Parts: sequence; structure tokens; C-alpha cells
Amino acid sequence: MIKSVSKDKYRMMKEKAVQWRNKALQIEEDLAQLRSDHEELREKSDSTSSAPEHLEMTVRKLTRELDDLQKQKDKGELEHERQLLRKDAETDRLRASLEDYKDRYKEIRDDNKELRHSMNRIVPGA
Repeated sequence: MIKSVSKDKYRMMKEKAVQWRNKALQIEEDLAQLRSDHEELREKSDSTSSAPEHLEMTVRKLTRELDDLQKQKDKGELEHERQLLRKDAETDRLRASLEDYKDRYKEIRDDNKELRHSMNRIVPGA
């Protein structure tokens, strides 16, 4: 016995089938949109995850440059201090030499005075 399906029941089943089909199509569209959004987020995530690496590399590079500059500054300061010490030593040496020349000049002048006095005694009026 084959039961026949009434037109109303057939129409209701057809409407439900169309509803289910429309719902399935909407879900497929939503799924495609979600996949697209997921891919966009993944790309953004990849680009932002490389940003901290880039920043970290930049920080390391700048830190090395800062260290190099600090070493150059320290080296320059040390060299400047050495030059100042050399110049101070040279100045001290020249001052000591000047004092020595002054003392020698006084000695020679005094010796010359004594010689003239002794010559005047030996040869009067000369």
C-alpha cells in the first residue's frame, strides 16, 4: 500500500527543503567570509609577529652603536688626558730649564763680575 502524500504536506516539505537549502547556502557564505577573515587575521598576525623581531634587531643594533660610540668617547677622553699630561710635563720641563738658564746666567754674570774685579786689581786702569 502506497500512501499518497497530500499536496499540502508536499508543499510544506518543499518549503522546508527550500528553507534548509537557503540556510545551508547562508552557512556556506558565512563560512567563506569567516575563512577570508581568518586568512586576513593570520596575515596581520604574521606581519605583527615579525615587527617585534624587527624592533628587537633594531634595539640590538642601536645598543651596539651606542656601545661603540661610548668606547670612542672614552678613548678620546683618555687620549685627551694623555695629551694634557704630556703638555703639563713639557711645560714643567721648560720651566725647569728656564730656571736653570736663569741660574746659569746669574752664575756667569757673577763670575764675570769677579773676573773684571780681579782684572782691575791686576791691571789698574785697564
